[in-house]
Amino acid sequence: MRFVLPGLIRKILKLNIVKSIILTDKLQTTRQREADCVLKVLDIHGKWYVLHIEFQSSDDAKMAWRMAGYRLMLSEIHQLLVRQYVIHLGEEKSTMPCSITEPGFSFEYTLISLRDFPYQVFLASDNPEERLLAVLADFGKDKPEEVITKVLQSVEKAESDGLEGNKYFEQLRILVQLRNLAKQFNIAMLKTSTFFKEERDPLYQKGEAKGLQKGAQNKSFEVVKNMLLSGRLTVAEIAVFAGVSEDVVHSIKAENNL
Repeated sequence: MRFVLPGLIRKILKLNIVKSIILTDKLQTTRQREADCVLKVLDIHGKWYVLHIEFQSSDDAKMAWRMAGYRLMLSEIHQLLVRQYVIHLGEEKSTMPCSITEPGFSFEYTLISLRDFPYQVFLASDNPEERLLAVLADFGKDKPEEVITKVLQSVEKAESDGLEGNKYFEQLRILVQLRNLAKQFNIAMLKTSTFFKEERDPLYQKGEAKGLQKGAQNKSFEVVKNMLLSGRLTVAEIAVFAGVSEDVVHSIKAENNL
């Protein structure tokens, strides 16, 4: 997330920051807490404050209390105003409580869900990592595989070598799992086969499209085989965990009589 943080602060949080300093303090009480992102920032009005951001892929019923604990410790340590945000990355609408109201004590933080923003906001970014966040946003009337295809085609322009391409691929593969879009991701990959050259990417070598002649030696297929042998997971679950298509899992299952 460190690569996309500037864009999120500017476009999503709508904060005008001219300078920032990363704060690496571990918040020590009876147990140690480490926040996702804590910055000391200077706004356009010349005011310093602490910006605290947490990323959540699923709801936490105690999130308000967690944030309140962070708030108290950050305020005590830095003696500055603390502004807090939770950015929700999950598929479903978040129902986490954003405030606490009790006799003698009240607290609130700001909850923001990426699914409430049109994916075009991220796809238009100059930052390749930020474009990947489009898969966590609102697709509107567009089909998921169409959006993923656009993302792949967009970051293709940023690919300077095989390693860079693989980096974006790995990041995107993680993000689509947050939205259960593994199947649509595989469809999009077939449409954009020029993005990851077969000889460069081990998860999409010729073995996947041509009967597994080369892919049989790939470590991913060993993972699939071991998962099939355990008998505990469905084909769809194995495909997601191993990062391959369901067709590959079925092929390995048939070849090994599993």
